[in-house]
Amino acid sequence: MDAATRARYEPLYRATDYCVEDPRLRCRLRIDEPCEALATWLRAQGHGGAVFITAWNPHSLPQPDQRNRRDMRALQGAVEALGLPALKAIGRAFEGDYSEPSLLVAGLGLDQAQALMQRFAQNACLWFDCAAPLARLQWREVREPGQG
Repeated sequence: MDAATRARYEPLYRATDYCVEDPRLRCRLRIDEPCEALATWLRAQGHGGAVFITAWNPHSLPQPDQRNRRDMRALQGAVEALGLPALKAIGRAFEGDYSEPSLLVAGLGLDQAQALMQRFAQNACLWFDCAAPLARLQWREVREPGQG
């Protein structure tokens, strides 16, 4: 992701609560903050990390709800095809009433996360690693056509 895009969107991403709202786990993630509840849950599931991702509003540009819902169904299908557990989640802005449906995908590697961000035109996702249990902002790598 280019520097201008990062500078434009990073403050917005940092001003968001990333909430897992699943009966199996309820927790809140914030960028560069620890979340012991998630680390404990992931270890109990036998996973070393997770990715918080959405397909909502590609390139962080507002889209019609119908398209966003369709894209989220496609993301859910892509995650199901990987055979990884995905928990219902939502990103909520600190101010106002803006939110985006999301998934927390346990066991998803960074390469897989990059592929999903590329496929669904997402600027970034959150990467959570149990070794250093912090939620980190992970930017999409811009790939030239034909690179995957």
